[in-house]
Amino acid sequence: MHTLFWIAVIASVGCLAVALTDLEKYKEFKIKFEKNYTDPAKDAYHFGIFQKSLREVEEHNTKYKAGKLEHGIRIVYYSDIPKDQWPVSALVPLEIINRDEDDITEIIRKAQEKAEHNV
Repeated sequence: MHTLFWIAVIASVGCLAVALTDLEKYKEFKIKFEKNYTDPAKDAYHFGIFQKSLREVEEHNTKYKAGKLEHGIRIVYYSDIPKDQWPVSALVPLEIINRDEDDITEIIRKAQEKAEHNV
């Protein structure tokens, strides 16, 4: 029984260490993108979304580093806002780089159709 207690304590400390790292990254994110939420409840809400975005970026980039994806991603200005509230301009796919105008128009059209169907 005593052993289970210490296992629980060690696991809790490990979880706390991850949370502190996320909190530090969130503080850096808010400084970099000049975000300031004066209401603690609102700040906690945005922190939760930021944590989810952080996990998505980490998982995606792990796959990228393993050669399973063609590009990496990063935390951006909108990473503490639900994706369904992002402006459409923020959802333009990365594959438009080095494309001609017709290709870009088609890619944007498909992205907009996809966004409309996801609503």
